[in-house]
Amino acid sequence: MRMSKSVCLMVLPLVLLLGCSDDSPTSSDQDEQVFLADTTAHLATDILTFHGGAGWDWGTSIIELPGNGLAVSGSTDSYGSGKNTLYMLKTDSTGRVLWERVFGGSGEDNAERMALAADNNFVVAGVTSSLSDSYDFYLLKVSSSGSLMWQRSFGSAAFDWGTDLAVLSDGYAISGYTLSAADNESGNFMLVRTDLRGNEMWSKTYDRPDREWAHAMTATTDGGFLLAGLVHYEGTNNVDVFVIKTDDTGGVVWEETYGGAGDDKALAAVETGDGGFVLAGTSRSFNSENYQKLYVLKVDASGTVVWEKSFGDGSGLLCRDISENPDGTLILTGITTLENSGTGVAKLDASGNLLWNENIGLVGTGTSIIRDMRGRYAVTGFARDTLALGETDVLLMRLTER
Repeated sequence: MRMSKSVCLMVLPLVLLLGCSDDSPTSSDQDEQVFLADTTAHLATDILTFHGGAGWDWGTSIIELPGNGLAVSGSTDSYGSGKNTLYMLKTDSTGRVLWERVFGGSGEDNAERMALAADNNFVVAGVTSSLSDSYDFYLLKVSSSGSLMWQRSFGSAAFDWGTDLAVLSDGYAISGYTLSAADNESGNFMLVRTDLRGNEMWSKTYDRPDREWAHAMTATTDGGFLLAGLVHYEGTNNVDVFVIKTDDTGGVVWEETYGGAGDDKALAAVETGDGGFVLAGTSRSFNSENYQKLYVLKVDASGTVVWEKSFGDGSGLLCRDISENPDGTLILTGITTLENSGTGVAKLDASGNLLWNENIGLVGTGTSIIRDMRGRYAVTGFARDTLALGETDVLLMRLTER
């Protein structure tokens, strides 16, 4: 066991729900919290903390709470009885840990997206193999104090992986992809709609002749949904961005592919204030070296390309999450520079031009970014750094733009 060092850290034990485990963490397993000073030309670091144990721990989603606290969801193999266990963390406005929890069983349980429900409790979507004989969409509701309220799984005998979540006035929507039970290789976009108790209202599978994986979804102002990801054309090595826009019942309004001659993937999507959409991910199409670059494109409400950009200083770059600021600028996180193999944050103007790109100085990847009520940015992801606790650790940052 590793004794932790902390700054203004309240140490609380994790609680394993849905099956206890002998390797559940004790207070001596808790995270090391480190506050660092200004680190980059455009960003000041207000909070930088690592969380986890001796194994692989990563954050996939971050939200702001009433009172300016933060909550992170992700996965861990440091704690719990399964291969991976769903992980949650709640802090106050200073980054002080209020509680940490793990949820899951003897299988694999991962969180992909978390949101705050209207009652200020948490809703988390991802994947589970603990509740059935196969991998299924996973939806659970957790109270503000970290207690499991209910959990649901959705899917078939196939491999079904939930990747994104939307909170609606009368329930929730979970997007992802399903693989063929016959070969576990063919893929199709999938969308599940539930009521406020997580009971399924309807589900749609978008069967196309090629392999498609949905990595992102946004609920749209017209009551529908936009699902974004990739299509891998059968019999080729070509991959393009693939998008389906639906109505409120999951019916297809339009679908489009985007990209060039190389591999192009959408990993994040956001609806913009003008009714269009920005998609972000990776591309190998727009440079002669076939490098993997950051890829961002804007489409209008009908799916017509408004602009597309590719940028980066080498290969292996990607965007994992993007959001729009009130002034129309865009903020994104992922691996935005190869300097220090680095977790980065970049800002674009409303036309997709790069305003700045900052390396946070950590070996890892940013996976989720938000702009909080005070105009600061909060980021989660995973890091492997000299300050980290295990193989990789959940990363939590709060940053102020200079």
